[in-house]
Amino acid sequence: MVVAFLLIFFGVRSYRDNVAGGTVGFGRAFAVAALISLVASICYVATWEVIYWKLAPDFGTKYQAHLLDKVRKNGESGEAIATRCRT
Repeated sequence: MVVAFLLIFFGVRSYRDNVAGGTVGFGRAFAVAALISLVASICYVATWEVIYWKLAPDFGTKYQAHLLDKVRKNGESGEAIATRCRT
């Protein structure tokens, strides 16, 4: 999170220095920061959509099977496993 906030800070500072002539008001700085956050969020979501649908479409099923194997190896009863799966 600190890195993300620093990138927004440096983005707004770059906008101020290179585009706005050295000064920028709060509203314009807020808008630039919001747009930087929006672009970063769109890239983040698009990346996870590609990973989920193309690279690992069965991740949820495999992870659930892994967790069930793990609790079975720990010796939990079938009732405890069923309770855990419902929540």
